[in-house]
Amino acid sequence: MKRFHLSTLGCLFFLLTGSGQLSATQVVALNVTDLAREAVHVFEGRCLDVTLTSVKDSRGEVMLPAVRYTFEILDSLKGKQSSTFEFMQLGNAAKSGHFPIYADRLGIPTFEKGRTYLLFLAERHENGLTAPVGLAQGMFWVHDGLAYNGISNAHIFHKMDRGTSRTAYAPMIRQAIDSQLPGRAKRGTDGVPAQRFKALLRDMLAGHVVTVSKKVGDR
Repeated sequence: MKRFHLSTLGCLFFLLTGSGQLSATQVVALNVTDLAREAVHVFEGRCLDVTLTSVKDSRGEVMLPAVRYTFEILDSLKGKQSSTFEFMQLGNAAKSGHFPIYADRLGIPTFEKGRTYLLFLAERHENGLTAPVGLAQGMFWVHDGLAYNGISNAHIFHKMDRGTSRTAYAPMIRQAIDSQLPGRAKRGTDGVPAQRFKALLRDMLAGHVVTVSKKVGDR
């Protein structure tokens, strides 16, 4: 089994345009500092539509399965979005003729129509595809005022207590670091307060709060 260390989706799409077939990926662990720095778009939004489509690879040689998502923008934190925002991700090769790649096997998250998410989207590849920074790490469900990502908020605040100990965000960060990881059955009762989380992101992006990167190498 081949494993690739990926932190941004540009690297992933480079691999997708090659002749090999990927069976698994290992993504570099990122904290919120890394997610915010690497993302081109950060927003809270509600998924309005999910449409299956396809795109050509960067060489124009093969067709890749894709999914087009349309989001209603509820709160924009980084990048320019209008009231609605569309993006495409790699999909699953459900139709014959597509390159044999399956997004779910690569760990690319999917979005459900009607659900609300806080997304950290990477820069679009030249064929129009993108995905959350760090894959499931950069996709947060927002439910009952709480946010939790696809890996149960593991290490999202790692090292960040060093620069925030005297800020209003210290209790949230400390509690998240000290608490056990929530399981799937606990979603909706665990997580970080979404409004406080977004306030931290705004202060980070504005330079009012300086935090430490977690990305120090392969995990």
